[in-house]
Amino acid sequence: MKLKLFLLFLFMCKFSYAQDIRVFYKMSYKSDSTTSKLYDKIMILDSNKDYDLFHSYQMYKSDSITEASNKKSFESGEKFMDYDFTVKIDRNKKVIDKFYRILFGNVFKTSENITMLNWKVESAIKQIGNFNCQKATLSYKGREWIAWFTADISLQKGPYVFHGLPGLIIYMADTKHNFEFMFEKLQNNKTILFNEKTATLISKSQLKKLYLDFYYDPFKEAKLSHDGIRIETDTGEVKNPNFRNMTDRVQSDIKRYNNPIELSEIIKFP
Repeated sequence: MKLKLFLLFLFMCKFSYAQDIRVFYKMSYKSDSTTSKLYDKIMILDSNKDYDLFHSYQMYKSDSITEASNKKSFESGEKFMDYDFTVKIDRNKKVIDKFYRILFGNVFKTSENITMLNWKVESAIKQIGNFNCQKATLSYKGREWIAWFTADISLQKGPYVFHGLPGLIIYMADTKHNFEFMFEKLQNNKTILFNEKTATLISKSQLKKLYLDFYYDPFKEAKLSHDGIRIETDTGEVKNPNFRNMTDRVQSDIKRYNNPIELSEIIKFP
């Protein structure tokens, strides 16, 4: 009975893919490419006739809670915001918007034209879960990728910016396994909650400058505070912060956790 229901679900997916859908992916990634430690997060791909939005489930939950409890707060952007790996593919404007947030600062986005991805579909096939999958490879912005897609679900979509294969991407990873995406589930979806009004459009060179400015002086705003800042030690002593030591630690972390999904866009910190 369960198998029949699953096959019926696949049949419905094949012929109703034009409607609004939500695809869940488990994303595993390395913030530090020199270690084996992987971080996991649930990402969702929301798609309608106009655009695809790839964003974190944490952001979706935050949007949902805020929208239900306080619309004014939602519109002002006063909520938890996890913008890592967030992209919007706008088919009407033919652009891809990528979103960034530097620590707890403002939200920015860059925009680039949608381009055809140079997929190479191979003959290799394998079963992943309940899906018959076929292999495809791709070079994209400094990384080599392997994807397994299924024609059982005729959505030419996948995680992040990856789209254009003749079926939904079920699994995808770069060849060094710094980033992996695994399909979890597919749902119908009628509402996409995403507030991009707070995002400032900037160029890639401006984005690089923002990251470098933060690297050189991560406590700039704190040092300009008129109220002053005091730090309480483990012994209860209250003293002025040592911004030089704090900056050294932050800069060390920034260089250590510098492993962007688009490797060709990596910023070389001194």
